[in-house]
Formats: sequence, C-alpha cells, structure tokens
Amino acid sequence: MVLVLLVLCALLAQPVAGLAGLIPVPPNTLVPTDPDKDGKYEDLNANNRKDFADGTWLFNNL
Repeated sequence: MVLVLLVLCALLAQPVAGLAGLIPVPPNTLVPTDPDKDGKYEDLNANNRKDFADGTWLFNNL
C-alpha cells in the first residue's frame, strides 16, 4: 500500500506536457493554468495567478 502511494505521488509530481489533456476541474468551467510556465499547473481556479483560493480548493477536494 505504501509503495502504491509513493508511486502515485511520484507520477503526480511530474509536470504536464501541454494543455491537450487538461479538463476543467468542477465546479470551474476553465482549465487550470500555469502562471509561471514551469510545467506545473498551480492555478486550479484558472484566474491566472497562484492565490489562497487555489490552496483552499485543493485541500477541499483531496
């Protein structure tokens, strides 16, 4: 079980290659964005900035 969690965490930590596979995260209608262009989509609510609302959304939807 621990090994599965470690592999899952490693896969999720990898940057996403492009917008091709991204979908809006409910209840939002816009796809997540990457404001600093590092390949990690930190802006979950798609307002083009990393803010407290993104962290709150992530915590509430884990």
